[in-house]
Amino acid sequence: MIPPYEGREVNELVKIEYDNYDYYQLYNLKEDMKKQNNLAKINPEKPKELIHDFEIIHGNEYNGLHQL
Repeated sequence: MIPPYEGREVNELVKIEYDNYDYYQLYNLKEDMKKQNNLAKINPEKPKELIHDFEIIHGNEYNGLHQL
């Protein structure tokens, strides 16, 4: 899962995608390596479930996580 981030979506100089979008992204990279099918748009509850599971394991204080 890729959470929403601010900033440019693509570095035009070197054509690298940053994945900086204002919505959640979730892909099955085993079947969709080109990231064409955003599962978070099909099932908008799934990111909430993943965040909930993450917070159960790691807590909800994200100290040490920084925006790139």
